[in-house]
Order: sequence, then C-alpha cells, then structure tokens
Amino acid sequence: MQEFFTLDPNYSTTRIVARQRPLLERNPGDKFTSILFLPENKERKGEGGLRTNNYFKSSLDNKPLVTVVTVVFNGEKYLEETINSVINQDYNNVEYILIDGGSSDGTIEIIKKYQHALDYWVSEQDDGLYYAMNKGIELTTGDWVYFLNADDFIAHNNVLESVAKSIITHKIINPIVYGKLHMINARNEKVKECGEIMTNVKKLINDKLVIPSQSALISMVKLKKIGKYDITFKIAADYDLFLRLLKDDMPYFINDLLIANMRMGGISSNLDNALILLNENRSVFIKNGYRGINIKLLSSYLLVYIRIFILRLFGEKIGREIVKICMLVIYKRRE
Repeated sequence: MQEFFTLDPNYSTTRIVARQRPLLERNPGDKFTSILFLPENKERKGEGGLRTNNYFKSSLDNKPLVTVVTVVFNGEKYLEETINSVINQDYNNVEYILIDGGSSDGTIEIIKKYQHALDYWVSEQDDGLYYAMNKGIELTTGDWVYFLNADDFIAHNNVLESVAKSIITHKIINPIVYGKLHMINARNEKVKECGEIMTNVKKLINDKLVIPSQSALISMVKLKKIGKYDITFKIAADYDLFLRLLKDDMPYFINDLLIANMRMGGISSNLDNALILLNENRSVFIKNGYRGINIKLLSSYLLVYIRIFILRLFGEKIGREIVKICMLVIYKRRE
C-alpha cells in the first residue's frame, strides 16, 4: 500500500508523491511498457528530477495522474514560461517529463533550476522530434499524457483541474480529450482561436481537422493499444497518431475551455519542410486506408507556398508584416 504525502505545496508536481515505485504492467495487446528511467547513454549531458531522488506518482481515486511531456532543443527563450505554466497548475496530481535533445544554449541550466519540480528530465542527443516524444511516452506513468512544446504554455492555472474534473464527472473513455487553443504571435497576442466539436470521423479526416497536441490530452490506455509515434515520418507523425487513435472513437471536446497558447511558426514554415509535410500527409492517408484528394489539405499548403513567396520577394522584415496582414484577413473571413 503506497503512502502519499506532500513534498512541497507550492507546485502541482510535488503535492502528492510517494516513495514506493508504481507498478508498471504490460496488459495483453499493449505495444509498449512504461519505464521510469531511460537506459544509460554515454553521450548523456544530464539527468535528474524527483524520480532520481525516489519520489514517484500514481493515479488516485477521482484524481487521475496527468503526465505533461515537453520536448526541447536549444529552447532557452521560452522554456521557463512553459515550465512555470505546468508547475503552477492548481491540479495536484501532475507528472512532468522534460526531454532535451542535448542543447548547447542555456536550456540545461533552466532545467536544472526547476528540477526540484520536474519528475524526470534528461539531456542527450536524439534522432529528432518524434523520437524524443516517444521517449516521453515511454516515461509516462499517468492515465493521460499531454504534449506541451517548449515555446508554448498552458493558458491558465486551472486548466488541468478542469480537464480532470471533466474526465471524472463524465466518465470519459474517449482516446482524446481536448479544448480550445489560441495561436499567438511573438508579443503573446492572439492571432487565431482553434477548437471545435468533432462529431464525424470522415469529415475530420477529409478536412484534416487535426487537433493540435497543445490542446489535447491522450489516453495512455488507448495509446498503448495503437503504439507510439511513427518515426518514419519527419513532420506528419502527429497526424498519423491521431488518425490511428480516432479510427474507432471520436475525441471528447470540453466546451469553452482554453487549454493553451501556441506560438505561430514551426517546422512547416519553410518551403522544403512544406513539401515534405505535403508528401507525408498523403502517405499518412494511404497508410491509414484513405484515398482521394484532400482539398483542404492542398489549400492549406498552398497558403504556405504563398507565405514563403512573399518572404522571398519582399524580404524577411517587410514580408512578415505582409504575411501577418494577409493571415488576419483570412482568419477574419473564416470566422
């Protein structure tokens, strides 16, 4: 019988801990088993957190353990804001895993500053974003896993509390629980709001209504059944994962709950990556048994090409202002 206690009341990650290691089982049909620590690596730059000091987490009655995973590489600019948005949550059964790809800036120093409130962190070279995210999945011991990028942040302190209450109250067994997301600019100003109820899988697939990871919690029970991210995809592995998760059930939308703020930009914002993403999304369609032309998908990447053309024609500074105006007009017309 585990005995739980409060290590530090100031953080969401230290209010309920135990000395006894959780029992990590592999049920029939599971594609992987959770682990508490990554295997030794001679290129590892650092490792630490609550687990390395023998403090562990478990789900409790009416208080599911929520695991937050942040993957980072040279992300010193926004990482501290991201971390604080997690450890300052009102909810008191939170597990926080941080995977660093061997950063060379001040990222590791920031991580060490907060390692007293992190369950586990590691810094070592890896083979890319989804490889690192799969590490986070393996290290998850919670019932639900939430991926928060190192330049994004949870919208307010009661988000995880609200999600947990919805899961308990509505007895949610859907593969994904999600809410709204604000896309923001460098000044933290809202540019666009994402998030709507999805009631039809076919429409979801055809319209490419992918739920941003920053606004979605994934059931670990479902995730263990379908497996981790497919690392053969460089950019579209999240799209593939959601298609696999949603083949048999729809996601559960929490009305009027803003989950997170996501900064605009990212891996698909240059021409080469846009081409890769277009091809990969087509491959994801085929892999998951879908055929035909996805008009919404093609139109989305046409906008990417136009954006890059404007940047190259007018230069970075003027081009970005023109793109910003164009995006505001497009989003306004869609509302």
